Amino acid sequence: MKYLSILAFLTTLLCSIFAQPHNPAEYAEWKNSLVPHTKSTMMIGPIENDYVAVQLNDEGLSGDYGSFNIGTSSTYVYPDATLIFSYPGTPGTSHTIFKIDGSHYSPHSFFSGCTTLMTADIPFNIYSLPGDSSYIEGGWIIDDITIYQKLQPVYIENAHGDITGTIYIKYTIINNGTSPHTVGVLLELDTMVGHNDAAPLATSYGYAAVEQEFLAPSIPPYYQAGEEDYPWNPTDLVAAGYLAGWDAVCPDRFLVGSWSTYTSVIWDYTPSFGPYGDSAVLLYWYPRTVAPGETTYVATYYGLGLPERTPPDAMIVLPTEYDTVACDDQWITIAAYDSSGIDSTSFVITVNGSTFTYPDHITFSRSADTAYFTWQPDPGFFTEDCETVFVSVDSVADVWGTNILSPLQWHFIVDQLGPEVVSYSLDTGAIVSNLQQPIDIGITDNFSGIYDASIVVHISTRSGIDQDIFPGSGLTWDGLSSTLHIDPASAGITYQYNDSIHIEVVQCLDLAPVEYCGPNNIQPNGFWFFITNPPDAEFIVPPESVITACPDQKILIDVRCSTEIISDSIRLYVNGNLYRYGDPEMIYPAGGGNIIQFEPSPGNEFGDGPVIVRLLPLYDIYGAPGDTVDWMFYVDVTPPAISNENPPAGSEVQDLSFDISFTLNDTGPDPNAISGLDTNSVRVVVLNSAGANDITAHLNRSGNNFTVNTDYAGLSFIDDEIVTVQVTCADSPYFPNDSLYCPPNQITHEWSFKIAATPCSRSVNPITPDPQDTYNDETEFTFPNIRSTTMEKKIFIYDRTDHLVRTIDEPTDGKWIWNGRDDNGNVVPQGIYIYIISVDGEVVCNGTISVMR
Repeated sequence: MKYLSILAFLTTLLCSIFAQPHNPAEYAEWKNSLVPHTKSTMMIGPIENDYVAVQLNDEGLSGDYGSFNIGTSSTYVYPDATLIFSYPGTPGTSHTIFKIDGSHYSPHSFFSGCTTLMTADIPFNIYSLPGDSSYIEGGWIIDDITIYQKLQPVYIENAHGDITGTIYIKYTIINNGTSPHTVGVLLELDTMVGHNDAAPLATSYGYAAVEQEFLAPSIPPYYQAGEEDYPWNPTDLVAAGYLAGWDAVCPDRFLVGSWSTYTSVIWDYTPSFGPYGDSAVLLYWYPRTVAPGETTYVATYYGLGLPERTPPDAMIVLPTEYDTVACDDQWITIAAYDSSGIDSTSFVITVNGSTFTYPDHITFSRSADTAYFTWQPDPGFFTEDCETVFVSVDSVADVWGTNILSPLQWHFIVDQLGPEVVSYSLDTGAIVSNLQQPIDIGITDNFSGIYDASIVVHISTRSGIDQDIFPGSGLTWDGLSSTLHIDPASAGITYQYNDSIHIEVVQCLDLAPVEYCGPNNIQPNGFWFFITNPPDAEFIVPPESVITACPDQKILIDVRCSTEIISDSIRLYVNGNLYRYGDPEMIYPAGGGNIIQFEPSPGNEFGDGPVIVRLLPLYDIYGAPGDTVDWMFYVDVTPPAISNENPPAGSEVQDLSFDISFTLNDTGPDPNAISGLDTNSVRVVVLNSAGANDITAHLNRSGNNFTVNTDYAGLSFIDDEIVTVQVTCADSPYFPNDSLYCPPNQITHEWSFKIAATPCSRSVNPITPDPQDTYNDETEFTFPNIRSTTMEKKIFIYDRTDHLVRTIDEPTDGKWIWNGRDDNGNVVPQGIYIYIISVDGEVVCNGTISVMR
């Protein structure tokens, strides 16, 4: 029972909005605790017909005055079963909101503070009609607006003569005033069917286990709630609400979802479209203007559902009648439509005499009210080429057990083999001399026919031809004789002597449809024949036009010949000099392979410049000549040169901070044979009293000019020392780092200069510390070995009484300065001050400074 005292009810429900349990068992216990298990004595009804019953809460202090719930009648096959929570207990979890001129009113006191509480100005009573019908009616008065609520059990009948009962729920709205008013109605119904408070909800558009929202004009004509999981069997207890027809006023907005959410909805609500458990519905009739003296109404129905008697519609999706397929495991898809849903277990299909019942080799899916069944046999189910497959869908029923009127039957054909090559105009292994030998190939297909535009022939030869040819460019198909003519000349192909030619029809499709694993490609085929060919040579070392650093660069020539070349035919010109087989510079075969090797003899090495090579035609043992092959590469044996060394060699560096710079260029007598500087090879080392310092990482490069700042590189110098700069670099010839090539040309160059002694000095005297004028505020000191970063350096400032006022032990922005302040940052009094500078504990400078104001 959903009845509490008004205080307990308010407390519990307000808590329910914010603290509902999440555990299903705890939730059910919590919700049942909202109402007592004994029916209130302040009840009107129930009134009933043969199918449904309705009762109303008539206890004004409960805060639910006028709330109702619905169940089955006491004489129905499921007597006193709940249709709205929790009949026959006391109503209380469904609610109504009236929106009048923008303000919200409700007879439910748990909305207190959010709406205006309505009182029962028109008491609810049972009214009888002629016959055995009766209804409950009463209402409320809000200023000029009177609202009647009417609840009446009625009968409904479908076109098949099936009858059931439902409750007609009507709100009549009367404007008794002299001004128009806007009135809207929100009705929330807490659906519970039998024992199931989480009754699954479906609409005429289908079932979904998540919240759904519908807006006019796309409101479903009806919705259903079942006691069991969807789809429902004909014997299941199913409730139905009718949103259109039979004097119902179609709502402007309709939602199915969660009662735990909807119970707190006053008017505005944004759906989440998430899953729901405890189910409910919301019906909105948006505010509309009611003129003075006008009467209008909104109405809906909720009760028992009518059985669905229309057979499902079944149709072929694929493959359709007379289709040709190429799959040995061809799937069959059937679509079945029924507004009440399809019973998947009813599906039976027979394929070539084998009967399958869901789920045997059958998958099931659903989209809205359409169900899809796909039968998928094991691979190899269809074994015969050109097999005719007979299909019969013997059964598919809706959830009420209504089956299709007659089996759905059709047939299709399986074509699993592609075209076949049946003849060649040459025997495999034949020897011919025609460099553009034509070929005829006979091709047949035993069923669907040949798609001639798909034909592709691949020609490959040992000499390197690897080409596809197509219709119109070397291929001609004669459909009358089923003959494919191959003309290499039209395809731009010329074979070579002593070559083997392989020809294969790599593609020739039949006409089996693409959507059914087709088309089938041609069955395995191919043959070869032989043409004698002359030798072929290719220079492989060094590559064409590269620059090498070897004065004795080897030249390697790869010789290809299907038979054998005549050694005495080898004639090689190198820079105009002829070399033959047997000369000490020539080796053939080299390394056990078919390689001609040339290496210049001592005294005849290459210098800077080009090397021009020509190989005259080679002859095979049949006397077939090859081609003349020309080649050229360059030799670079001159290393890079360095210039513009700074500081210059032998100079003396006076600056406290200075740059070391130089220029590197790769040079040579032939500009085409200059490989260029390898900037990554440049390495710089500075040698001085601090040791060897590699400063390569600190180099800055602009073109071929390199610079490094000694301070940035962290170098330390002492007065009067000799500094040596050592630069190493290389050029960048072709060098794949193997024994056939020489490493780059490299130089190591060094020069030396001297670090000048730094005398003791200071810049400004006297100083006048004044933060306002910034003039003569500080003096700067220089002293011997000021450049050293390893020696300890300090400046001590004393006043005339030998009191130490300041110790300076590090430079400021690279300068040793005193700003007339003591160690605490205060400006010292004016007067004469003594400074003493020590380096590694030895006094190197001293003097006086005047401070004035």
